Amino acid sequence: MFGSEVGVLTGSLDLCAAEGIVGGTSTSWRDSGVELGPTSCRSAANCTSGQVCYISEDVPKVCNCVNGGDECYAVGTCTWFCELESTKKQVLRLNAGAKSCDPNVGEGGETGCDEGHICVAKRSCSHWACDTTSQSLVSAACTGKCRPGSLVATGAQVSNDGSSVVVTLNAYATALTNARCSRIFDAAAVELIGGSALCTASDDSLTIKLASTATLSVGASLSILATGSALVSQVDDTAAFTGSVTVVTCSNCTKPKAAIAGPAAVTKACDGGGLLSVAGSLPPSFDASLSSDPSGRSTWSNVLWSLDGAVGLAGGRAVLQAAVDRANAPTTVNDRLVLSLLSTEVTSLVEGPYRLQLTVTSWLGTSHTAALTFSKQNAATAPAVKVNLFRPPPIPAVHGQFISLRASASFAGVANSQASDDVTMTAVGSAPSAKLTGAGGDVADNAVILLSALGSSDPDSSTTKLTYKWDCRREDFPAPCFTGSAMGDNTTTPGVYLLPPSLLTLGKKHTVTVTVSKPVRQGASPLRATASVTFRPRSASEPFPRGKLERMCSSAECAFAHSTNKDLVLQLTLDKAYRKATVAWQSDELESVSALTARTVSAGTYLLTIPAASLPSGVSSITVTANLALNGIDGASIVTVPLNAAPFCSLSPASPSACVRVTLASDTFPKAVATLRVLGWADAEDTQLTYEFGIRSDKKGDVSQQVAVSTSSPIVGLSKGNNTLYACARDSQAARTCGTVVVFINSPGADFDATSEMRGVNLNTLSGDPTEVQQAAAQLSLLMSEMSDPDAAAAAADPESAPGSPKNRWAVSRADTGSRPGSARGELGAGGSRPGSGTMPAAALRIGSGTLRSSSSTPDVPLSGITPRPPSGMASPRAGSTPTTPLFARGSAGGAGMAFSPPSRAASGLRPPAVAAEDSLGDLNALEQEINAGPSGSITASAGRDLRQPNGGVLGGGSFMGSRKGSMTAPGMDFEMPNTPRAAELDDPEAAPNLTLTEVAAAVAAAVPNPAGVVLRLEPPVQSLREPAAIELPAAATPPRPSSGAAGLRPGSANRATLEAPQWPGLEDITEHLPMPPNGGKHS
Repeated sequence: MFGSEVGVLTGSLDLCAAEGIVGGTSTSWRDSGVELGPTSCRSAANCTSGQVCYISEDVPKVCNCVNGGDECYAVGTCTWFCELESTKKQVLRLNAGAKSCDPNVGEGGETGCDEGHICVAKRSCSHWACDTTSQSLVSAACTGKCRPGSLVATGAQVSNDGSSVVVTLNAYATALTNARCSRIFDAAAVELIGGSALCTASDDSLTIKLASTATLSVGASLSILATGSALVSQVDDTAAFTGSVTVVTCSNCTKPKAAIAGPAAVTKACDGGGLLSVAGSLPPSFDASLSSDPSGRSTWSNVLWSLDGAVGLAGGRAVLQAAVDRANAPTTVNDRLVLSLLSTEVTSLVEGPYRLQLTVTSWLGTSHTAALTFSKQNAATAPAVKVNLFRPPPIPAVHGQFISLRASASFAGVANSQASDDVTMTAVGSAPSAKLTGAGGDVADNAVILLSALGSSDPDSSTTKLTYKWDCRREDFPAPCFTGSAMGDNTTTPGVYLLPPSLLTLGKKHTVTVTVSKPVRQGASPLRATASVTFRPRSASEPFPRGKLERMCSSAECAFAHSTNKDLVLQLTLDKAYRKATVAWQSDELESVSALTARTVSAGTYLLTIPAASLPSGVSSITVTANLALNGIDGASIVTVPLNAAPFCSLSPASPSACVRVTLASDTFPKAVATLRVLGWADAEDTQLTYEFGIRSDKKGDVSQQVAVSTSSPIVGLSKGNNTLYACARDSQAARTCGTVVVFINSPGADFDATSEMRGVNLNTLSGDPTEVQQAAAQLSLLMSEMSDPDAAAAAADPESAPGSPKNRWAVSRADTGSRPGSARGELGAGGSRPGSGTMPAAALRIGSGTLRSSSSTPDVPLSGITPRPPSGMASPRAGSTPTTPLFARGSAGGAGMAFSPPSRAASGLRPPAVAAEDSLGDLNALEQEINAGPSGSITASAGRDLRQPNGGVLGGGSFMGSRKGSMTAPGMDFEMPNTPRAAELDDPEAAPNLTLTEVAAAVAAAVPNPAGVVLRLEPPVQSLREPAAIELPAAATPPRPSSGAAGLRPGSANRATLEAPQWPGLEDITEHLPMPPNGGKHS
């Protein structure tokens, strides 16, 4: 009770009432225009026999309040089956849009065909109609059908977005779906529309999906093959369409969208910048590569830069005009997308504001202009204060929704100093993931077929209410799956389709497709995904062989389409009674499947591997059939797998490197810096591409320096000699394709002093930006390698022994190991000092070989319930957790070792993401720890000093107990996978003969100021091993061996030992805080 006074509401709580109490005003609502009446319906159960509950595309809704929340449903209208537009269209399609005729009339007789048409005799001729009495499709026998005497195309028009061309025909054509257009058009036409263009024929039209490499222009002529064309008449499949057609422009062409990315302010670069600021010394550039053409075409008709004459001083505009003219000069239009300023131009530019303008023109002749205002500032101007606002997902918005944000700032203690700025953002959602389970292959007709799409999901939010639309297509299309209003039940439980076999045709394959949609703003482009199953009803009395064919993948992988850059593995499991059946493989999309041999796993279980190189391109799915035979009776198991093609270089699909460009701003070690840029990448199914940039080496694999939507990145940390730089384009499902370029870096002068350079490093100058921190870490790692082994680093300066070359692989592998035992130098090294005899040992923890694996290298794709990653390297904090500060250099436990503390600024947003565990994948992963021990012997363990993760997981504690309960995988981890797995590397086994893992943990704990804040990364995978108690390291002359109960210890060089560690309790908790790889899966 809430009270009894006047004006005070009284009653029990009811969240479904406007007043909040029982008996209050109902909060149910309906869309405007919804009038509930006697013909309104939610499902066919609300309609009479012969009627269908028709629900339109723009679904009106009625919502009721249930348990305090809105429960909404779509409102349909009961409509007679014969009155449905879809039924009328189906009748036309069944009759091929043609009249019936009599081909047997005598000379001069009337066949019943219109002028210019001929009557074609058909052996199995039927004329279809919809009987209004039975409200069902009925057919009557006929002897022939009419068709035009000449089958030709009558017109061709570009679609409004420019992505396709619709060709109209003068008769219905036999259906084609995603057929190669080269089967229909001549070579000249294929050259215009692109070699990978796909054609779909339906009714009296042909849709050409243009390739991104298309060069078609309005007014061009497309000619159909004179002979052998796959485009044939539905009435007479022996008669093909011929002739040519001229392409006309779209009726309401969509404009492209220009976009400029560049700095808001430019200043003269400081002379003699420090080691960590080499990337900041690059002159500014303005990049228009993110401008988009809705057609998907990779080349622009025109790109033109200009200056706004009303902004800025005349002297400054004159300087900028030279840069504008230089950007507009290239004859290749796409080379005009970047406007770069020279260092001299930045120096000469007068202080003040300026405004650059960019106009892009698509192949349709439509244009769009964007502008960017920036200012030239004095070098003494205080840098702008940057505040990052991050809203963790999910964002409570729908695709296409406009979101306005205002940021206000003021000086502390200064009145009237507030200023503000506004920005309007458009919410861009991900397409839903469609998953359909149920019948696949031959099914008995004695049970209702249940198909479920409830496994479908929205990657952006777990609370999105998805909608489902169902379609059925028979193998002898256009023959209908259903001939009346009874079509099964797909409305009682949204996402579930119940199909009585009595409605279907025995012996015919039926393909049911579900289209899953999510809510979007009205007028925004729809977000949909489809999934299909194919089955064939059979008589239950017939003992046909049966089995289950399915895609082999983890739950995280199965949530998305199969990436065509990976092998596709299918498993067939025959029912116990039919294990002796023979198996033959078939696929309409890939004929070569029939030549593949499946591997027998056990009796009745087979694995079929389809190589990635064989998977079809340009199609959204592949259907594979396992044809079974036993005792003269055939059967089939069928699976349809959605495919996702990786991005490709449209400039040269066979050579991804053609879409990668590099420029060197400085070519001398250690301050060499390159700018890596991508252009011309395309993806037929995905427009949300991100790009990864970094350095590739034989030893470390791909070391990422930036992953973002930006099409360019500075690259630092370049070694002397040849360096291989890579750039990858990655789609929203983590499929990626990479290109590489090689740059040569010169050695510094004879007066270069690495130690002096290192002393000049000031970590406090870092802004805390993840990319800047990662670049600084790359530079530090580079200089550490030089200090660690100057001889090996000097050898790398020879082009013939550059990093990665066979001649110098040993030198490279030594570069990260620090000074070796026996050395009398004792210089500062990457592993701390190498003191002489009698000094205390130094312990150091290496994290990523001195390089911070920033979470900016992780995919944006959510995996199996994991919260989607935020952009720009920031991750969502876990509930109840504290921020972690990444330690990106080494700490020292004593002696004269170099100690690098974490940045003084709070490194919020750098928390590594969660990692998904899958029982079916890969080997275990381990953490790399390196201990540099002096000659004095082992390190004394401190009681209770175990190295712990921020979540409390113990990394070292004496013996590692526990057995392997399953495999662990990190679906985005950036790590190497050499043939020899390793977990812990210990230098100088002779000097530390009895070092145990407990002592290692204690030493590491003593080496860093805050062990709980250390973030480690996964290193190469480790095979499942027995539990070790302790590891003894004998003299170097004797191969290292494990103590009792241990396994996996194997010798390295004379002075190194490599230890493989098994899984230990709490590994699952530890991996929740470890980074993920950029490509969404394991590296090979």
